[in-house]
Amino acid sequence: MKLHSKKIAKSMADDLRFIKGWIKEPKTVGSIKPTGRAAAKLMVQQIPEGDLPILELGPGTGVITAMMLEMGYDPKRIVSVEFDPEFCTHLRKEFPEVNFIEGDAFNLDETLKDLKGQKFGAILSGIPLLNFAKDERQKLVSGALEWVANEGPFVQLCYGPKAPVPEKENVFKARPTKWVLANIPPARFWIYESVK
Repeated sequence: MKLHSKKIAKSMADDLRFIKGWIKEPKTVGSIKPTGRAAAKLMVQQIPEGDLPILELGPGTGVITAMMLEMGYDPKRIVSVEFDPEFCTHLRKEFPEVNFIEGDAFNLDETLKDLKGQKFGAILSGIPLLNFAKDERQKLVSGALEWVANEGPFVQLCYGPKAPVPEKENVFKARPTKWVLANIPPARFWIYESVK
């Protein structure tokens, strides 16, 4: 019973932290509640097999990070970029073996300058792209795909009915996953892959 009480207390603390972040910066925190477990699991299942590191953008309170660890991913394989300094401090305490970088996912070349030349097996993004201008969204996806090895996926969380970034002919293709109706709000993922 004590373990269950601790999980509830942690969940409530994460929800409160998330709501505070949403009130402070509604553009960069896209929901009033962190991603649910079912959606987190579906997102992590999009990671292809292999040993390359995984890049996470906009981890928030760490729900996706926690799911990667729960599903057996080595924390040393995870590189995570968080814009909000308070979330970043919390994440470093919560997941000390994961490499959290405080920085701007919309400028990965600068944010990841110490990892220049590194390729990732997949990128998982919880950034609320629909809160940003279309050209910023396009730039983020195109730029992020430069960091992915081979045809590895850029997996984007989305609450809207349409792709946050439409396919770009001869550059990248996009396909949706099923909806996760148990998530609040309901969510699905758009998977972007380079066309080579």
